[in-house]
Amino acid sequence: MTYLCLLLILCVSCSQNEDNPGQGDEAVTRSYPVIITYCYDAYVDIMGVSVYKGTTCKSYSPNMGGGGPGWYIAGGFPEYGTQTDYGSGGGGNGFYIGDNWQFGFPNLTKIYRYDSSLNVFQKSKLEHVIEMFYEDTTIPDYKKLYKKLLDNDVRIKFLADSTSVSPAYYNTADVSITFRYDTDVNWNSLLEELVHAVQHNCYYHSTMNAAYKNYEFEAKVFIDVVKAIAFWYDGYSFPLNYVTPMTDLSPVFGDDYDTWITEVGERGYINASDFLIYETLCNQWQGYSGTYNSSIQPELLRAFFGRIRPPQPPSPNY
Repeated sequence: MTYLCLLLILCVSCSQNEDNPGQGDEAVTRSYPVIITYCYDAYVDIMGVSVYKGTTCKSYSPNMGGGGPGWYIAGGFPEYGTQTDYGSGGGGNGFYIGDNWQFGFPNLTKIYRYDSSLNVFQKSKLEHVIEMFYEDTTIPDYKKLYKKLLDNDVRIKFLADSTSVSPAYYNTADVSITFRYDTDVNWNSLLEELVHAVQHNCYYHSTMNAAYKNYEFEAKVFIDVVKAIAFWYDGYSFPLNYVTPMTDLSPVFGDDYDTWITEVGERGYINASDFLIYETLCNQWQGYSGTYNSSIQPELLRAFFGRIRPPQPPSPNY
């Protein structure tokens, strides 16, 4: 009886492996072709500025060589942008031996600097996030923020570093944004770092110093004010959550901040009294290790929200 049970178990195991390739012993004996895809970025000089124009990716088996100076591993197949295969590979949305893909990321070309080092998969994700600044459903003040960078011809060095302690961060020293993982190339991560890029390149320039928490506080408050005005004053409908209180869980700060941001949202702009309360909140905020400097004025907030404006109702497509 024991022998029959053991035989039955073995037969069931064999049947399962036939139905589910890649399990059990069959995973050891079955082999698949190994494909390595190398990519190369193209740039052109336009009036003294090196502008990113697209990426070429070619796929090989390991014994075919490929790669070389300037080429890098693809990291995955791009989901966004344009794509054309001029090779003799398998076709479709994937990499096959013999492929010669030409990938284009039209929105990325406007902001991607020549010394960036994202792979082609990461470029695709970044292209998708930047596309959101052009969508009808995107709040106009976010579009205005991004346009500020374009109008000032700010080009950013985009990097990836899996050892980073933060999902994303902006560096004033080289005007760069670094992402930790592929999954960190998303709207929330990029948005705050673009706020820092606007602060640095359009308002504070060399005076912007990470030792002071004023800049970090203003960046987070900027995102919250956009949401508050869009919700209370412009009539947008979305789950209203603020990023600043998430970084300081003090009940006193949370209550004071919620009162302030709601009043700003309902009013539709930040008046003189609001700015005085803002300074108190910035000094009170414990969501960042820097110190408070009373001489640093919130120039970004004043430029965007320091005056009365008519409501900007949502797009019909919202």
